[in-house]
Amino acid sequence: MIDTARYWLAEFDVDGFRLDHANGPGPGFWPDFWAACKDERPDCFCFGELVEPVDVLMRYRGGMDGVLDFHFAYGARRTFAGGTQSRPEFEQFLRDHREYTDPNFLMLTFLDNHDMDRFLYLSQGDRSRLHEAAEVQMRTPGPPVIYYGTEIGLNQQTGKSSAIGLEASRTEMRWGLEQDHDLLSFYQGLIQQRREQRPWESLVLQDHGKES
Repeated sequence: MIDTARYWLAEFDVDGFRLDHANGPGPGFWPDFWAACKDERPDCFCFGELVEPVDVLMRYRGGMDGVLDFHFAYGARRTFAGGTQSRPEFEQFLRDHREYTDPNFLMLTFLDNHDMDRFLYLSQGDRSRLHEAAEVQMRTPGPPVIYYGTEIGLNQQTGKSSAIGLEASRTEMRWGLEQDHDLLSFYQGLIQQRREQRPWESLVLQDHGKES
């Protein structure tokens, strides 16, 4: 694995690696892998996929740049897509979460991915809920990850003829007039604001322009 990683970094100048099921090799392996990658390309970015409690996630410090923050994703989906968790509860979770994580170990935030139902499917197509969730995501310290198509309103199909299981959320990307360009512009605006303002330094959760 280390030789293969070096090969792709050296020969094809890849930016880094998403380390799927990183708890397979376990925390003892990744420091050697990470050191080799940084030796080959110091600015490469390696992050792991780990669905584990926070204390377990912290064991991977020194073995990668960070991990996907499933705890944020589940909380955001409950709060904004499903409405089964209140905003004050989610805000308190975010504060507690930041206390238990290392600011030097990146927690990459996301709202949906290829192994779960899409956010818009859970919110029954309600884009206003996606707006709220995306605003919070972009104001959270961790680097934001956007699953392809979420930014243009891509949903998953339902019904007898639709895909089932994991394939349901892996819908083909839409292009041109099939995209929701208003939603795309909204996302582009959020990204620009994040770059310019670094809003997470003073704000955890925002509700219609006011601090909660």
